[in-house]
Amino acid sequence: MLDNSFPGPDTIHRFELDNGITVLIYKNEASQSIIIDGLVRAGALVETRVIAGLANYTAEMLMRGTKSRAFDEIFEEIESVGATVAFSAGRHVTDFFATGLAEDLDLIL
Repeated sequence: MLDNSFPGPDTIHRFELDNGITVLIYKNEASQSIIIDGLVRAGALVETRVIAGLANYTAEMLMRGTKSRAFDEIFEEIESVGATVAFSAGRHVTDFFATGLAEDLDLIL
């Protein structure tokens, strides 16, 4: 008999979005928190000499603000609920990570 309290083929649900991104979801009823961890295959190795550093620059800028919201506003809203959101870029991939309470999922996304 399998124990369904651990991630495995029976407890991980796989979806493919229209844009080709694969999403894996594991629901753990014992926890009220969420963890989002993902990556896209876009890192330094796929950059040409002309756009060298673009993946890293883009990852760094994602939390720096928008036309309608300053960095301080974004940071304060995320921090006020104890959540974490981060982006980084490396040689092979650009990745993102977020944690928080399930009730704050919309805010984190």
